[in-house]
Amino acid sequence: TRPPTPEPTPVDFCSVCGEGREITTPDEEIRLPDGREFTCGELEEAGANGEFNPEVCDIIEDIIEEVCGCSDPTEPPTPPPTRPPTPEPTEMPTPDDQPTPPTRPPTAEPTRPPTPE
Repeated sequence: TRPPTPEPTPVDFCSVCGEGREITTPDEEIRLPDGREFTCGELEEAGANGEFNPEVCDIIEDIIEEVCGCSDPTEPPTPPPTRPPTPEPTEMPTPDDQPTPPTRPPTAEPTRPPTPE
């Protein structure tokens, strides 16, 4: 029998701009205190791959804020409200075979005198 497979080691995810924020200038270059140079995009990718422990992540976050253009993600604009579609127009009715008799025009005066109370 084979020995049990070891549990995977948890990866320390590091959002180098801070939780929920993103880099807006990924091609900008930055030098870390240890002298290594990276682009902002490379730092973001390395952080996402868990290559920085939490302490290093915090240091990087403080250093790259301005250079890498860290900002809150932009929300897509809300579309303007739209009206529901109107029902399809109905066809004009076709005249019946028998014409409708005309109505009498109203009379100008009452036909009967009012009843006394």
